[in-house]
Amino acid sequence: MKPENVVVCSPTAVAVVDFGVASVVRANEHTEASLTTEDAVLGTLAYAAPEQVDNASATVASDLYAAGVIVHELLSGRLPFEGPTGAAILAMKRCREASPISSRVRGLPSGLDELVALLLARAPERRPASAARVVELLDQCMAQR
Repeated sequence: MKPENVVVCSPTAVAVVDFGVASVVRANEHTEASLTTEDAVLGTLAYAAPEQVDNASATVASDLYAAGVIVHELLSGRLPFEGPTGAAILAMKRCREASPISSRVRGLPSGLDELVALLLARAPERRPASAARVVELLDQCMAQR
């Protein structure tokens, strides 16, 4: 998932479109589907979760990571990991957590800062379990404003 895959339908609704990578996985569902090879990565590096770089597993957790990158970018105007090369970005994703978005954007509610950090957690098991859980956390954050 990347910003180009998110279409704003109304002030309160969005749609996710273009499931090209998902189609590749579905076409290979009877075999071990891989989004990477030793010398290539399928997808957009900036939005790929760290585990996708290593083992190419596209999961709910990796989609939530991509959503976290999009939210980070929407709020700050910048990607959470930036570097001179793709290899540098990969190394950052593998080795460290993203800096809190509050370090780039002043005045954010602490709950939103925490939610973005959860979405961008390096370890997939630390991310919310589902998109429904993300909505719950976002609702809690907005209720605290």
